[in-house]
Amino acid sequence: MDCCNLSGAPPCTRVTTGRIPVYKETSEGSVTSQMTAFAAALQTHTGKVLDNYQSLHNLSVRDFRTFWRCFVEWSQGLEVSGSIEPVCVGDA
Repeated sequence: MDCCNLSGAPPCTRVTTGRIPVYKETSEGSVTSQMTAFAAALQTHTGKVLDNYQSLHNLSVRDFRTFWRCFVEWSQGLEVSGSIEPVCVGDA
């Protein structure tokens, strides 16, 4: 939200400069992140290049069964019950 108007308060102006990001990614952080490690494991499993978040997202939508199966197998300490198959019933 860039602007809000409260009853009885002076109107605020739109903020366009000087924003401070809540989180700033560093190259060191991305190399050691769990997301990077999972993307590398998924890339190895599928043989598809997953070199950015968009390509990872696209695979997670296009081939969601493989994505979630690989995620469960990759995750350590994740409690699951039942069989991993089927990952999903139906096409949605």
